[in-house]
Amino acid sequence: LGLLGVYSIIKGVTHSFTMLFLLDRFGRRPLNLIGSVSITFTMYYMAAFTSITGSFHSTREPGASSKSALAMFYLYGASYSLGWGLVFIVNSEIYPNRVHGFCVAWATRFHWIGELCTSFAIAYRLKKFFFGTFVYFGTCTILGGVFSQMFVPETNGKSLENMDVMFEAKGLAWRQMRTWGKQKVRQMMLEGRGVGEEIEEMNSGPQVKEFDSKV
Repeated sequence: LGLLGVYSIIKGVTHSFTMLFLLDRFGRRPLNLIGSVSITFTMYYMAAFTSITGSFHSTREPGASSKSALAMFYLYGASYSLGWGLVFIVNSEIYPNRVHGFCVAWATRFHWIGELCTSFAIAYRLKKFFFGTFVYFGTCTILGGVFSQMFVPETNGKSLENMDVMFEAKGLAWRQMRTWGKQKVRQMMLEGRGVGEEIEEMNSGPQVKEFDSKV
């Protein structure tokens, strides 16, 4: 079983465990945040390691530092599956019914085009920029994580019909989530329900807890 085989197993197991046990329990945004922080750490570690050891320009016997770099490689795979393997889930949840199929198809298409371009370009980047390649990907992860936390609200527990209410609200993601919560309470009260356990469950959800922690 080679290094890439172990890497694939780690990614697959982490992805399956996340989808089965973590996704609906903790929500999309917290997992994305954890994954982004972990990926950034692994990328900057790899950049520092290759810069200090000069591994792009010399061959040396693997030592403890080399094993730690390999561990960072595996940690990156697990972190990506945890935090950024959710893009297909979120992509299928954020569009209203009237444009759902069209938007999911095109977003998925652009995703794989980006994956293809990255796969072709990474060898040239490593050859030209060396450890700067890891700095680049780590910085991109920071920017992507900040963007998702600021502009992508929590979609866990929300129907496609209610996406318009949340995304049409003004402000950043946590304000949009609060607007959706108020609309949900109003709707449940008009329907003669929403007291007791349902209100308590909604108010204790991950999206409300996240908002309360910010204010």
